[in-house]
Amino acid sequence: MKTKKHGLTPLLNQLMISKESKPFSILSMRDDVLYEQGLGTCKSESELRGIVYRRITWMLAKGFLKKKGKRGDSLYTTTNAFFEYLSSEGVLTKKDKTQPELADESGTNELKTRLYTYQIEMHACTGECNEYLALSQEFPHLRDRLQPMFERAKVRSSELIGHVAAINKLIIAGPEL
Repeated sequence: MKTKKHGLTPLLNQLMISKESKPFSILSMRDDVLYEQGLGTCKSESELRGIVYRRITWMLAKGFLKKKGKRGDSLYTTTNAFFEYLSSEGVLTKKDKTQPELADESGTNELKTRLYTYQIEMHACTGECNEYLALSQEFPHLRDRLQPMFERAKVRSSELIGHVAAINKLIIAGPEL
């Protein structure tokens, strides 16, 4: 039996990185996927939850996730093996790798984690802006509905650029934080 491609793996990896090692449930991950891309090729939220569940189960078996709690109340967190795998696959480079490590006194690790999260959000906002522009060209009759959404995404992207710039300056300033 051949499984159909759903293209969720990169998005799930990105979402798990952005969780900053905070616990998440299957339903919260499904909701995050819905927010980011909608149903995609899935016919229902239930089908999407099944795909997310299978991917999380696979990652759990590979040691990329830890599970806490019992059935129905399970929470998952990423492990170092997850970040090592992404690095070995070229998804995270040494420059990008901001996996949470033991906290240092200066807070640099926390800053780098926050920076990476903002960068991911900024790229998502940029993609959202580009999609609104493409949609307004493809569907001119929807331009009035798309314009406010485009403006909100553009403002959010600008805010994120400011966050990224501020954190970069702080990191460059060095350990005297």
